[in-house]
Amino acid sequence: MRRPNTSEFGGGLSPTTSLPSTPTMPKEKVILEGIEETLLASTWCRAKDAQSSEPLLGDPYAQYLLDRCDVDYSRSTFAALHDERYGRFIAGRAKELDSWCRTFLESHGDRPCQVLQLACGLESRVFRIKRGPNVRWIDLDKPLVTNLRQRLYTEPPEGDYCLRSLSVTNDNWLRDIPQDRPTLVIAEGLLMYLKAEQSKKVITDVVDYFDLGGQIIFDILGTILTKYSSQISWLKDSGATYGWGVDEPGEVASLHPELKLLERQYWHEYMRVERKVSCAPPWFGQKITKLAAVLPSFNDFGQIMQFAWDCRKDQSRKDSLID
Repeated sequence: MRRPNTSEFGGGLSPTTSLPSTPTMPKEKVILEGIEETLLASTWCRAKDAQSSEPLLGDPYAQYLLDRCDVDYSRSTFAALHDERYGRFIAGRAKELDSWCRTFLESHGDRPCQVLQLACGLESRVFRIKRGPNVRWIDLDKPLVTNLRQRLYTEPPEGDYCLRSLSVTNDNWLRDIPQDRPTLVIAEGLLMYLKAEQSKKVITDVVDYFDLGGQIIFDILGTILTKYSSQISWLKDSGATYGWGVDEPGEVASLHPELKLLERQYWHEYMRVERKVSCAPPWFGQKITKLAAVLPSFNDFGQIMQFAWDCRKDQSRKDSLID
């Protein structure tokens, strides 16, 4: 895969960025299970956004990745995602998380800092974000996913980068992750698929572990989608369900005394549409989604949240660790 020029970073890669033609490259067998299978659904949605007349993200890798995978895209999982609102939902979410990531990196100037992206899947964020030599970037996912990622992204990103294979639900999962600098933790498309206690533990784990301070940014779905996730058509083939729903950021802030909410955005804000059911993804199909919309919590079904915590070490100790 061609690595884009550095000048293409910054505001996101152009949707017209040229990539190798797929017919000359063999398709890769895809063996994924349960939640991991949803990474292809997210890639599908980013591809649909990139092909739209007014893309929000314009991910130039998404369609290329789909074309490289030996997958039956006629399955109901993908057929249900043809609606362009799913593309806006996924791409708009990614675009705003990109923006928060850039702000975090810019706030550290030339000082060492770190990005830890959980459940990275096939996400191309590390290629979209301009990084200086002071930034260490770690992508992390389960072994089946990282194996596929390495086969599809044939050239690793430039700079201080590594791809780790492990599960955030394992005990002591952070044990071998460096903690010598302020860290931004990105958890996109992850926490809603875990059980409530698992998701809560991931959040408290990172706050406790990174004692030089940091941020965690993530997307979350509301309790209504969690309660009725078995009725969401595109999830049925994979067998995945939503396990944790959150309606208010106070529910997250209460997990750890050091967590401070910096910002949150609702689905209609990052989709850049009106806050009404006709603009929302048809989670349960058109008719049932309209019925669900009468419930008070429906309009808050999707959010992204940004939390921070301060350095717990004294300043002299902090300086000695990051110099």
